[in-house]
Amino acid sequence: MTRDQFLQLAAEYRLGHVANEILSTSIPAVRVLESALRPAQTEDRTFLGGTPLPPPKEWPRHKNVPLTFVGQVATASIPPAVCAVRLPVGILQFFVPPAPEYHDYEPSLDCGKVIFVGSQSIDEGWPVHDPDVATKAVANPYLLSRLFKSWRDRKSQGNTMPSPTVFPKRGFEWEAFPSLYALPPDPDAIWLPGTAQSFDFNYDADEVNYFDFRRAVLAKNHYSLRAQMLGFADAAQEDMEPIVNTFAGNPSSEVFRDWILLFALHSSVGGLAPEAACYYFWIHRDDLADARFDNVWLCIQRD
Repeated sequence: MTRDQFLQLAAEYRLGHVANEILSTSIPAVRVLESALRPAQTEDRTFLGGTPLPPPKEWPRHKNVPLTFVGQVATASIPPAVCAVRLPVGILQFFVPPAPEYHDYEPSLDCGKVIFVGSQSIDEGWPVHDPDVATKAVANPYLLSRLFKSWRDRKSQGNTMPSPTVFPKRGFEWEAFPSLYALPPDPDAIWLPGTAQSFDFNYDADEVNYFDFRRAVLAKNHYSLRAQMLGFADAAQEDMEPIVNTFAGNPSSEVFRDWILLFALHSSVGGLAPEAACYYFWIHRDDLADARFDNVWLCIQRD
């Protein structure tokens, strides 16, 4: 969604007089809607479902039970201007509990996992589809033997991996959009980003319009959102940033600024994850800057 589209939509919901001010309270994010999902292609490095590529060296577990893979994201697929913290180049692979009995709906470092695969490991473990590389391999027995060994190793890894539920593999391209907080702007709100302009929001006249407008920005139907990175979370229940901060030992006094939505998977209608629920992966901006993806907290919410 572009700036012009945002302003035009605000005018349609009778908020044109404060459209720029509302836009200033938004946080850039990327999303994929149900209508944008497609059958995954062989060359896709960003997708939902399927199996992780390249396969992890050690499949993540919780309580000695294999976690379920739900998708991966090539960080290069995210527009650089969207994230306030520079993302490392590579692939993020996301894993969630295989069933409700393996979590208690509280923020956890253990029941969900994020594996980061650096660019070098990607190149070493990715299937070869480049005709030029194949041609060179035929002419070079040493290169051919290396390609065969890489394929054999991957195949062997695939055969020894745990086999939890595998969901249909779907590819997509991210859509950038300005995410809005669940409530209308308040000058004293702790969630306001640093970009927010100072203005008086007329609750009597514009509150209902704001909720309708926000729903429109989210593509009208809450259930049409399937995945999101960054920005304000479309929470199924309460705000998660303060709760995650508490569980993490209160490292931040500005929870809405410092806790970043690394990835959200919306499977409320099922089909993308083990539960009909929403999965939110949170990371502190300092950990994101240092690529410490072992410090990601998973929150699970149900409608």
